[in-house]
Amino acid sequence: MEIAMQNGRYTASRYGGLNTIAGTEALAQRIAMKLAARRGGFAPWPEYGSRLYTLLGTAKPSEYAAVARQFITEALADEQGLTIGDITAADNGDGTLSIGAGIDAAGKTLTINLTV
Repeated sequence: MEIAMQNGRYTASRYGGLNTIAGTEALAQRIAMKLAARRGGFAPWPEYGSRLYTLLGTAKPSEYAAVARQFITEALADEQGLTIGDITAADNGDGTLSIGAGIDAAGKTLTINLTV
């Protein structure tokens, strides 16, 4: 069981506590947080996060999806039982990229979308 987050903030329950999540919902949240975090940006755990934020400006647009797959695989290497499926990556034209990832976990496909 994990504390639920929405847009990077904890969510409050109607009774004033914090909402919790479990199962595939918790896994999807954990994956999204790991992919959004900048690898090396958390000193106590330097291997946490991904290098997706480096895609724009370092890879050719035609290579975004392939390089994103490499970075996602690297970031999720310590997660057991995951299979990386379809990856999309598109330049938003404002200095950010939209990344979409289909990740199979325990027979369920999780769809992770984030902007980096």
